[in-house]
Amino acid sequence: MTGLDTNILVRFFAKDDPIQGVAAKEFLRTLSVESPGFVSLVALIERVWVLRSRYQLHKADLILCVERLLDLPELIGEWQTAVAQALTRFSMAKTDFADCLIERSGHLAGCKHTVTFDVNAAKTSGMKLLLLLSSLCTLRHQFANRLIIRINPPLRDQAVLHKRA
Repeated sequence: MTGLDTNILVRFFAKDDPIQGVAAKEFLRTLSVESPGFVSLVALIERVWVLRSRYQLHKADLILCVERLLDLPELIGEWQTAVAQALTRFSMAKTDFADCLIERSGHLAGCKHTVTFDVNAAKTSGMKLLLLLSSLCTLRHQFANRLIIRINPPLRDQAVLHKRA
C-alpha cells in the first residue's frame, strides 16, 4: 500500500499541470487491489477544500469527485463509512463537508455528540452547539479579576510607587 498526498489527487483531477498531471495519472495506473493507494482523511478534506476554493467546483461536482474516489477498488480510504455518511449529509444540507465528516467520524468512534461553537455546523451537520452562557460568565469573571489587579495594585506596590514620587 502507498499513501497518496493531496497534490497527487488534485493534479490527477485538475490536469492543470501537464507534467504533474501525467505523472499522477501514470502512478495511479500502477495501483491495484493487491497493491492499493491509501487516501487519508486529511488528504481527502484538503482535496475537497482545494477543489472548492481554487477550482470553484460546485457542491454537486465535489460530491461526485469524492464518490468516484470512494468507488475506485485500487484506493483504500480512511474511515470510508464516515466519508460516505458525511457525503450524504453534505448533499442534503447547506453545510461544509469537513463539518459533516468531523461529526460522522465522532459518531462512528462512539461519541455521544460532537460540540462546536459554529452555529451553522450545529444546525446543519448534526453537531451540538456549545452554549456560551456559562463560558462567558467564567471569562467575564476572570477578566474582571485581571482588571481589578491591574487597576488596584497591592498596597505595598502603591507605597513603593508613592515613595519614589
